[in-house]
Amino acid sequence: MILHIDDSMTIAEIQEKFEKSFPALKIEFYKKPHHFKESSPAEQLIDPNTVIASIHKTHDPGNLIIFSTDSAGHIENEFKKLFGLNVQIFQKVNGAWIQTNNTDNNSLKNLSDLSSGLIH
Repeated sequence: MILHIDDSMTIAEIQEKFEKSFPALKIEFYKKPHHFKESSPAEQLIDPNTVIASIHKTHDPGNLIIFSTDSAGHIENEFKKLFGLNVQIFQKVNGAWIQTNNTDNNSLKNLSDLSSGLIH
């Protein structure tokens, strides 16, 4: 998928586009960065109605190309590197959304398959 990001968008718009391509996953935005395989605290979560311009570190629009073979950690790093945005990818496990911090090395496809019950 090609995810276009610019200052006029809201977090919710980016989330919707991501979730259309990866329906078993979701992406959340946070005030502070996290390290590889580290979770982000809930109190740092940014409201989905927030406009990107208010949290964007670099105000240049751009595209993020996301492949199903990319790891969750790689995508999180690309958001930070390209746009200065702190994100966490979540997968659904037993009906609950959990951060992928322990599975940052897993591909988005693998995480989707795990969430969908295609892999046990």
